[in-house]
Amino acid sequence: LRNTLRYQLSNLYDFDPAANRVQFKKLPELDRWALMRLHNLITKVRRGYEEFDFRQISHELDYFCAVDMSAIYLDVLKDRLYTFRKDSPLRRGSQTVLFDVLVALTKLIAPILSVTADEIWDSLPESQREATSVHLAQFPKADPRYRDEKLADRWERLLKVRSAVQAELEIK
Repeated sequence: LRNTLRYQLSNLYDFDPAANRVQFKKLPELDRWALMRLHNLITKVRRGYEEFDFRQISHELDYFCAVDMSAIYLDVLKDRLYTFRKDSPLRRGSQTVLFDVLVALTKLIAPILSVTADEIWDSLPESQREATSVHLAQFPKADPRYRDEKLADRWERLLKVRSAVQAELEIK
């Protein structure tokens, strides 16, 4: 979790959400997929807090960071972040998603990892914080715009193919 958050912060050094944000409708499919997964995470974690199911909360956060973000999204994203022009729409779109994920994750972990959440919140530009403390910020709500069953089905098939190809590559 901490490494994923650190990676996101390091790739936002030149991103100003007020000036560089890319509209959701203009984001490529990969970025929309990441926001769809964030939508699912927020829904599950909120339910976990409502039911006091902290084991499930930890599991969902860990899976999102290790699989959805690290093994898939950030793995594919590297080229955009490191080789594309600073003002490239694809790079800025990725940074938009990384920023939104970072803010939502920080709020989601705040009740159980309060010191870590405070450290992350303090590293955000002051102008981008909705409150002086993450513990005073609004808890994230799932954004219905991010829900897309066709996209989910398409990416489920794509990720199965990706896994099969990666398994074959390991053998070779």
